[in-house]
Amino acid sequence: MNYRLLMMLIVASAILSCNNSTDTKMATSKYKTIGTIERIDPTLDSIISPDAKIEVIADSFDWSEGPVWIESKKMLLFSDVPQNIVYKWTEEKGKEVFLTPSGYTDSVKRGGEMGSNGLTLDPNGQLVLCQHGNRQMARMDASFDEPKSAFIPIANNYKGKNSIVRMMRCITAPVNCFSPIRLMALKSSWKTLKRNPFPGRV
Repeated sequence: MNYRLLMMLIVASAILSCNNSTDTKMATSKYKTIGTIERIDPTLDSIISPDAKIEVIADSFDWSEGPVWIESKKMLLFSDVPQNIVYKWTEEKGKEVFLTPSGYTDSVKRGGEMGSNGLTLDPNGQLVLCQHGNRQMARMDASFDEPKSAFIPIANNYKGKNSIVRMMRCITAPVNCFSPIRLMALKSSWKTLKRNPFPGRV
């Protein structure tokens, strides 16, 4: 199984297990379970219920990445990078296409990894995407109820040079992600392009 998909399933399982309502417990029982959760530290029980299981909530993706939970909508968003799609998952409807195109919006055909990768929320709760194809970090200029492929660039070049921005820097430090210093660090990654000219690959 794709490692990234497995990690996404673990995250989703953890989120679902934190909801102790009877309805949620009944609903999650319909999913296939895989593997086990190894508890090296007992404090994990304070985050993930001791009886939680890893559940397969969706499948059939090329390469899934960048899960983010939208608490206000009770939905999980994640990218299928090669397919240029952001999917959403809800308990009620399961897997649905949320946004396409998600990372490459030009009409000129190209290879490489076109779609969005990492996803996160900005301080205002708006969706931010690392776009492989468009080679930028951008904010979706639309609501969660009516998503559309309209994007406001946050970081896409440094001193006029096209940049491959690294969303993982943002994901690993989400609190500071949108500070001026953090955005400078994202923009400064243009040197990566010289070392690796393959489009869309960091």
